[in-house]
Amino acid sequence: MDNFVNQDIEPYSPLSKSMCLLNKVVSIEDGAFSASVILNESSTFADSDGVPGWLGIEYMAQAIAAFAGVRATKEKQPVEIGFLLGSRKYQSSISCFPFHKEIVITVSELLQDESGLGVYDCSINIDDEIVASAKLNVFQPKDPIQFIEEQKS
Repeated sequence: MDNFVNQDIEPYSPLSKSMCLLNKVVSIEDGAFSASVILNESSTFADSDGVPGWLGIEYMAQAIAAFAGVRATKEKQPVEIGFLLGSRKYQSSISCFPFHKEIVITVSELLQDESGLGVYDCSINIDDEIVASAKLNVFQPKDPIQFIEEQKS
């Protein structure tokens, strides 16, 4: 899957361009994926100090979604939406993600079952130092639109 490395992440994300918060694919291997973003003063959710540290959960979720998007693209399937069900033990050693530094989000698949439920071990690194970590539970149904419609009833 090396042909995906250093590629723009947008084609593999189910999100609109304005909501895709990550920039590029850093690495991909069996069961693990890394993406990155370099923030600046005009980045989404930025304030004068940087981007709030709690946004790390969203970065992690978007990395998982892009990982699923790369897999779908490789299998010549459409990139589909998924759902963040929850997180466990989100810890961040920083209150804000800084501007002008590469922020690398790594997700490792711990469990993925046929129903679409998945568990991922996630970390965020800046200058090769882990600054945030969590385990995320996600769900990607086979037919997301049908799933949403069923939830309305």
